[in-house]
Amino acid sequence: MRAYLLATARTVLAAHWRRRYAAEITSIDVLGDRAQLDDPPSESDAPRRTAAIIAALPDRYGRILELRFLESCSIREAAHAMNISLANAKVLQHRALRHAAALFEGTP
Repeated sequence: MRAYLLATARTVLAAHWRRRYAAEITSIDVLGDRAQLDDPPSESDAPRRTAAIIAALPDRYGRILELRFLESCSIREAAHAMNISLANAKVLQHRALRHAAALFEGTP
């Protein structure tokens, strides 16, 4: 069963990366990848960069991203917390992510 699940995971991941980047992946290094996951970098500047990007966003954009991704709220919970409709929350999140991605592209 374990071998079957590992083979399935390899196939699914390889298909995803082939579609996403149009490059064939021939192997997955389970042991090498596991070592990277078990030993994350000791000092990451991700929290600082995240805070800088959210601070640079308009208030409503920053708030929707904080609720959705930093506080792990569902889109419905975020809409309720912001007192907006569900459809508006979805649009706001989409625009906020696009804006944040553009800001991220400009950060070192």
